Amino acid sequence: MSRSRQFEPHMLVTSRSLRDVSQEPRVLRDEQGDRTWTMVRHGVCIRSSDWTSLGTDDRHRAFVHACALMARSGLPVFSHYSAAAVWGIPVADPWPRKVHVLVRDSTRASRSGLVIRREDEECAYVERDGLRVTPPARTVLDLTRDTGLLNGLVAADHAVRHGLCTRRELVAEVERVAPGTPGRSDCGHLVELVDPVSASPGESLSRGQMFLLRFPRPRLQVPHHDGQGLIGYVDFQWEGVVGEFDGASKYGTDFAQTPEEMQETLVREKVREDRLRATGTRVARWLWDDAFVGVGMARALHAQGVRQSPRRIWVEGVNVSA
Repeated sequence: MSRSRQFEPHMLVTSRSLRDVSQEPRVLRDEQGDRTWTMVRHGVCIRSSDWTSLGTDDRHRAFVHACALMARSGLPVFSHYSAAAVWGIPVADPWPRKVHVLVRDSTRASRSGLVIRREDEECAYVERDGLRVTPPARTVLDLTRDTGLLNGLVAADHAVRHGLCTRRELVAEVERVAPGTPGRSDCGHLVELVDPVSASPGESLSRGQMFLLRFPRPRLQVPHHDGQGLIGYVDFQWEGVVGEFDGASKYGTDFAQTPEEMQETLVREKVREDRLRATGTRVARWLWDDAFVGVGMARALHAQGVRQSPRRIWVEGVNVSA
């Protein structure tokens, strides 16, 4: 099983350019009888061998670039999910089969494959990989306002951890949102919760659910030792209990492992957990779907004695001076 590769814009080819050299992309096949080209969107193709090697994030990034290739009235300003994909910012939700753009013309309406957002002021953008996109902090806040705290926190932790924006820039974006605007309270919580120490989208998603479900706030990436030395850094730490997100699906370091590598990972994790338990530490584990829905993760934490509070006590409100 091959590793996932990264999308590059040069992988895309228009159907018209292929037909100009007498290749019909919808019917051309290789020696094994498989289609040579895959349609990313109407009018834009990619080699099927490249397409099958792309992960879900890169496939959506390819879709955004394909839509830009077919734009009829100049390059649009991509926003929301589309901008996140171009920046390489992950989200919790599945990628939509649409692109999001900002326009100032209020007479335009959303149509098939395109979500048009009206912008009262000039659409602020930067260029990334040849496309016009909203800046990272703006992108994160747009996602948070429109799709909720969980999506926003997955995006924000990644953006701050990888230096795409700072918490101060996120706070500045919140200050631009008028009080009473739908989603502003989620943005306020976001700037209090964002933490670059969170090491993966699955951990960010889990932490967001812990906040929403009123679990005690955990410490992150805490080192544990025994007589043999360092056991490792645990994802979440409470008194006497650690929480571990298993990232074997959706977003994880184990994507596209060979069977041998998967077996090695399982053995390594089993040894690590046995060493943790031998120190008297209780261990709760969960998967992506458990965190995404919340119920499975909550059940795993309850089983190890982590209890919910009557109210959320992690944050006191937006600290715009930090």
